[in-house]
Amino acid sequence: MSTPLALAAVATLAAAASLRRGRGSRAADAWLDLEYMADRGGDLHEHYPQTAAGQMQLGSGEQVFWAGRGYRKIGYVGPTDGRMVPIEARYAEPIDGNIFYPEKLSALVGAVRDGDQPVVDSGYADLMLLSGQDVRESQEYDDERPWDSDDIGALYADVRDGNHRTMAALLAGSDFTWVRMSDSTRQELLRPSPARKRASDKLYAAIRRAQRAHGAPLIQRPRRKRAHPDLARATKQHDRLKTRERELYQELLREFEDLGDGFAWTLEQRLERPQLFLRQRLGRARDEGDDTLLDRYFDHPLKTQLDRVYEQKRKASDRLWELRKASGLDPRTGEPQ
Repeated sequence: MSTPLALAAVATLAAAASLRRGRGSRAADAWLDLEYMADRGGDLHEHYPQTAAGQMQLGSGEQVFWAGRGYRKIGYVGPTDGRMVPIEARYAEPIDGNIFYPEKLSALVGAVRDGDQPVVDSGYADLMLLSGQDVRESQEYDDERPWDSDDIGALYADVRDGNHRTMAALLAGSDFTWVRMSDSTRQELLRPSPARKRASDKLYAAIRRAQRAHGAPLIQRPRRKRAHPDLARATKQHDRLKTRERELYQELLREFEDLGDGFAWTLEQRLERPQLFLRQRLGRARDEGDDTLLDRYFDHPLKTQLDRVYEQKRKASDRLWELRKASGLDPRTGEPQ
């Protein structure tokens, strides 16, 4: 439970943050604002019992990522699949609304400064590159630590969870900390939308540079399979049969204009959706027991051609599905997965 002193400190921090954040500040110096919290003598056993007892467990595919100087280090447990990212001190900030509790922060920072080398779970963050607009807003709203043009393109972390753990490394003297990229950031990197492809590529490259500089496992986009050599030919064949099928339906509709759905639709409108109008009219013929009309339709040579083309298209569809799968594409749409 927070003490009145802790709540007062949080209120003070929130007030200071509101002044220094207009979506930008030099966090390398900004975290000095938290120094007064780092010497409160918090109890590590109270706030981080597993860490204090040395009982942090590594799951499958996890390792400890260290940050700090000399023997004053803190370890962050995180996955080895490329999601762990080192962030320079001045570019790590918690999202608005994240709260700091002095005793909790002090307990962890104190353990690092004492050389205990605590190990904690990694916090996670949304990652982005600072833009010119971010710099302009910083210069407009931050009188003490505005960003400048040199900061454009820097890798920035909006820490969404684990702010005490993430910032402890910085307050203990490290010039960088570790975060686990959020699911939304990972999705953007691995499967960027066409509209975001260029921006995503730049962020992807920046993250990999940072990971490589600190010896971390690199995030890796899935390699696309090479298209099957028969895919283009199969696609053309399927499209040709699909077009021919539509043409035959239109010819049948012209041949049997009396099967049309009354005068509510023009012939041109019906030709846009020939299967629908034929199916509706034939359904009514069945309901009315009009066997003459049905026999006339199903015995027509065009219907025989249509059945043959339909069967060819069905086989072509099955073949195209398998070739798309073999090429690493969505078998339903042919788009990259």
